[in-house]
Amino acid sequence: MQRDVFPIFVIGLAKFLDNGQTYPLPDELSYSLNSLSGAMLSNYPRTLRGLLELASRPLQSWWPSELPADFDPEGELVYDGDLAMGAQEYLDQFTSETNLPRGASLATLATTIDNRIFHMLLERLQQAALVDPVNAQSEYVMLRRFIIEYPWTTTLNLLDTFGSMRIIRPEDVGALYEEANPNNTMLFFTDDQGKSGYWSCDHCGPLRVRFGKLQSIKPSVCGVHCPRPQGWHVIEPNRRTRVLKKGIHLRTHIPGIHELALYRFLLSIREAHPKLLPEVQLWPGIDRYDLQICFCDSVWAIDVKDYKDPYQLGRNLSRPYGEGNLIWDKGFYVYPSYREKQRHNYGQIARREARALSENIQIISDEQFKARVAQKIEALARGE
Repeated sequence: MQRDVFPIFVIGLAKFLDNGQTYPLPDELSYSLNSLSGAMLSNYPRTLRGLLELASRPLQSWWPSELPADFDPEGELVYDGDLAMGAQEYLDQFTSETNLPRGASLATLATTIDNRIFHMLLERLQQAALVDPVNAQSEYVMLRRFIIEYPWTTTLNLLDTFGSMRIIRPEDVGALYEEANPNNTMLFFTDDQGKSGYWSCDHCGPLRVRFGKLQSIKPSVCGVHCPRPQGWHVIEPNRRTRVLKKGIHLRTHIPGIHELALYRFLLSIREAHPKLLPEVQLWPGIDRYDLQICFCDSVWAIDVKDYKDPYQLGRNLSRPYGEGNLIWDKGFYVYPSYREKQRHNYGQIARREARALSENIQIISDEQFKARVAQKIEALARGE
């Protein structure tokens, strides 16, 4: 049973107790009980009364999986018919750290939990950077690129890639993935020709089944790029296959595709003009922003953003981090050009909503940004 079941179980249990232990069960409790019954087998209580009695015992005596580090293993979840103090404190901390909105759906909760795992690794690397900045930065880039380049992986691949790391362990990265099980009806699909397996999009990774059809996790992105179904291919079932969890796929893999594409473009410019553009750094300062471009006379900071709603994009922008070796002369927020095909005044709206930003920060499309880089190189070549 995966670690992320625990917070869902505590939330569902809290809702059940708050509702006076009446039916129907909260979605969170139903979801987590399915996992719990599979893990406990014959030890699983046959009644809800039995479940509450079990939850009144020290957690380490019955919980069938790894416990979160921030919960006392000798503590209980239920005390005197109510949520125990330790469980309430855990719940308060969890909702505070994740900014989880009250009444969030089960899907939102699952996505939040997935991303909490990634942010815990990010925080660990940022702490490690205080004493070992070189290795911390290197391991973060390796982690982030792996998530973007390997939405499908295996345990062996994880061991080969992260087995010699100093800070990040293979099991840490493995927690960002789940087993691709043919019993998972959200992943396993049989097409009209009878071909069965897991399906993937060349552009945006694992496809999921919704309303009996294959669909991208973020249709507003995949629909622009993917020549469906020609751009989709089947991945044969394998008991060792692992796939990114939904939250990591949505919040890290999809945005990262555009980040790496822009990075590769900048590397090609650096290769052609090494004296004018001597350095391009990916996720500097362990992701303080996405890209740092060091020209021979100035430094640019770039953050890649992809929001369907330009109003939301503009309102969520603030000045990029700029201290120490991350100081920059110009800042850019770069969005994918296809957003302007979907909405012709996308950039205009985003810039208007972000009017509080300083003049040395621009909000432009990736194609416009590439043109700015080319213009900068030409100007430097002329000695300007």
